Amino acid sequence: MQLKAIYFITLLAPNIQHVVSFLPQQHVPSDTTVQHHQEQRHQQQHPSVSTNLSQQAARSIPRGGSALNMSPSSMVSTIVSSMQTGPWGILALSAVTWSVVLPLTLYKKIYGIGVAYGFSVAAAGLTMLKVLSTSTSSQSSLLLAKACMFYGARLGSYLLLRDYLRNSKTTIKNGSISSRITFSASLALFYALLTTPVLYALRSTNGAVDSSISMAGASLAWTGAILEAIADLHKLIVKQSSSEKDGKKFTGPDTWTYRICRHPNYLGEMIFWTGLFLGGAGSFGKSIPAWLGSSFGLAGILSIMFKAASGLEGKQTEKYEGQERYDTWKGKAKYSLIPFIR
Repeated sequence: MQLKAIYFITLLAPNIQHVVSFLPQQHVPSDTTVQHHQEQRHQQQHPSVSTNLSQQAARSIPRGGSALNMSPSSMVSTIVSSMQTGPWGILALSAVTWSVVLPLTLYKKIYGIGVAYGFSVAAAGLTMLKVLSTSTSSQSSLLLAKACMFYGARLGSYLLLRDYLRNSKTTIKNGSISSRITFSASLALFYALLTTPVLYALRSTNGAVDSSISMAGASLAWTGAILEAIADLHKLIVKQSSSEKDGKKFTGPDTWTYRICRHPNYLGEMIFWTGLFLGGAGSFGKSIPAWLGSSFGLAGILSIMFKAASGLEGKQTEKYEGQERYDTWKGKAKYSLIPFIR
């Protein structure tokens, strides 16, 4: 609206004198006229001072007529200050995750929900640790941030390695650049919601964040991250060492963590995010963005894990049911995802 107003004023300015000529004129000096004459006399008496003032005024006007500073340093400063305090912390965190998700999604769309997922969580944890941690930060909040770094870096690296070893092909098309940008932005926001509990835990200065629940949540997050790491590595080793390459014969894994349940990697991921939520919940207080954002993130990832486990369970049953090794393993690992819950 301001640009449009300036545009119309520019068009009308040359014709204003013609409009004014039809109006009754009173030759009474206005305050503006008097001030203008005073400035002219001052400029004649002190030309160097007037020149310096004019140069300073010119420098104070942003180029392009916009008051918005879009320099990288200004944008980083805004993101940092928003993460430290105020209601825009989640959006600032989204900017951090988007800086990782966007380039990877532009390279390959499928990376947005895999490789970028891991590395963006690691980036969020590292950024929050650098920006928000102080000498008075609670032990639980530091453990949560470091858990994000470990979890994200490990998962992103694992998925890259798996993609390289399998030379896997996907049926998901990359689509247009604009669609990938929109897709990456929505993913970045979701990943920011997942790590929101850590943001508020590191922001908090009260002693509530070091409660037994917060420490239990941090411990739970680390337990889930380590469980998933072991399960993923075990599965990768078994698949790579197997001589059965067509995937028609069940070769495992069917030992170690795969005796706890049939999908311990998904279980580990659910434990990790639940622990992260519990670890940060003590710092939410009455903050609506903290409760809504964190709850939405946790509910979303739990729903995704349940659907992923259910889908994989169906595929395995369809492909391997009737094979002795598969049936034996399924009889021993009685629970699909959550122990003691069929």
